[in-house]
Amino acid sequence: MGLDERRKMAELLGTALPACQAEIKEDTGAEIDLEINQDSFINDAVALNFFEYQGFKYLANACRIIGVDEMGKEAIRDTIKKARWINLPVEKVEEKSATLIDGVLTITGAWGVGSSDGWIGYDELARIITAQL
Repeated sequence: MGLDERRKMAELLGTALPACQAEIKEDTGAEIDLEINQDSFINDAVALNFFEYQGFKYLANACRIIGVDEMGKEAIRDTIKKARWINLPVEKVEEKSATLIDGVLTITGAWGVGSSDGWIGYDELARIITAQL
């Protein structure tokens, strides 16, 4: 990971990640541990640049959609304990997914594609998560 990528990762971990956690907690009451698979972002500056808004923000938006009522908020609080993101190589974009297993929401995408083809949109993410709650 080059200097620019390390700086961006430090910014994501130091600023964007805690902001996303706070937003989710404010909207749903859930305390979800957030984790970025840093190795999957090595040398992918494009992915790092898109990730804050199409990674963290998309989860926060999906939680807001699901948590529109107390039943949704409770489902998030009771079910999702951790969310982690894995960046795929651009050539594996078709493998993007979101799964919820044993309280861990794993979101994979190819943020390096640099367009919405590379990740799951927040409306779709909300539908995927809701189906697994």
